[in-house]
Amino acid sequence: MSAAGGDEQRRNEERPWFRRLVAAYASAALRVRVLRTPRRRSAADGDLDVVMLSAYPPEHYGTVSRLGRWKPLLERRGCRVSILCPCDDATYARFRHGSIADDYAFQHAALQNGIRNLRRAAVADVVVLHRGLFPFGPWQRPTFERALCRLNPRVIYDFYDAIWELATHANAHAPGRLARW
Repeated sequence: MSAAGGDEQRRNEERPWFRRLVAAYASAALRVRVLRTPRRRSAADGDLDVVMLSAYPPEHYGTVSRLGRWKPLLERRGCRVSILCPCDDATYARFRHGSIADDYAFQHAALQNGIRNLRRAAVADVVVLHRGLFPFGPWQRPTFERALCRLNPRVIYDFYDAIWELATHANAHAPGRLARW
C-alpha cells in the first residue's frame, strides 16, 4: 500500500471520531451558553471559596507547580481551595501514547469535565485559570473562557509560560519615540 493510500485510510478511520468530537464540542458550547449567572453568597457565609482550574491532570507538572503549591498556603489563611482538572492521570497517559479512540476518550472527558468545572467555578468567590479551560488545540478560541467571565467576573489568569514578543514588533506602531522605546 502506498503512503498516500495509508494516509487516506487513516483519515477515513479518524473522520467519525472527529465528527463525534465536533458534535460534543458544539453541545458543550450550547450548554455553556444557556447557563445563568448563579446567585452569589454573602461575605458572611464563611471562608473564601477559591477554585483553581488547570488545563492538565492532577499529577501533571503544570498543575502541581503552578497551582498545587498555592493550595496549602491559601488553606492556612482560611480559604477553601479546589483544584479542578479536565481529566484523570490515566486518561491523559492513554491520550499521550494511545490510539485515536484514546484521543477521543481524552477529549470527550475533558469537555464533559470542563462543563462541570465551569459550573463549579461560576459560584466560586475567586477563580484561578491556568492557561485555559481545555488543554487541546482545535478549540483554542476563548469561547468557554468568555462564558466563565460572564458567569463569574472574578477570574485570575495564570499563563504557564511568558508570552514574548520582540520589542521592535510590539512598538512598531507606537505614536511617539518615547512609547517606541
